[in-house]
Amino acid sequence: MRHRVKATTAGGASGYALLTVVREALSLPPLAYHLGTEGSGVDLMAGTTEDASKLIWSFKDEDNAKGTLSARSGAKVRYTAGKVGTFHVDVVLVHDPKTKLTRETCLVSGSNFATIYVTHVEEGDKEHSVHLMVAHARVAEPEPPTWEVRFGPGQISAEGTTSVYKVDPKASEHFALIVYKGTHPELGVEEEGFILLPLPLTQYKTAYGKLLENKATAASLGGH
Repeated sequence: MRHRVKATTAGGASGYALLTVVREALSLPPLAYHLGTEGSGVDLMAGTTEDASKLIWSFKDEDNAKGTLSARSGAKVRYTAGKVGTFHVDVVLVHDPKTKLTRETCLVSGSNFATIYVTHVEEGDKEHSVHLMVAHARVAEPEPPTWEVRFGPGQISAEGTTSVYKVDPKASEHFALIVYKGTHPELGVEEEGFILLPLPLTQYKTAYGKLLENKATAASLGGH
């Protein structure tokens, strides 16, 4: 948050200063980001109370990284997506050698072939849940699909092309990445899809409701 501080002398002269208060000494927004296909990119900028030029950037899994970073030090770098099949997740880290703090962000690139959207959000005493569905759920799939919580807290139970994701509302993580794998019932080809869910779930009920009002919008935003 920012505060404007006013100082006034006994003679009536005054001046102002803008004070910025940060929650953490190192931050890296956004926590997760969905890019397009090969060549698409996004600028990553870390916020720090220390010398930003000393920050160090890296991939959490260097050997399996598909994208590239424009630099490995400094306050700002650009991530560019590489060539992937359906989609791929690169986890990028930024480290402050002085404070020893490290933050990370997930970059999801590629095509989201299977459209996943939210159908219902429930609030309980100990768990919050959200119901997810694949766009073609009206048709039975030849083989049982699989659902997986790739990143984030909680667990998911599947019933065909629909699923229920449950999570503790007090979880410290701010998002979950849900992955779906199955066979398209009409085309007969294997497909994958994903959806990024911001947490806590009930805090974003209004946003989910907007997606339900327009499934075309849900299709375009399902991977964001």
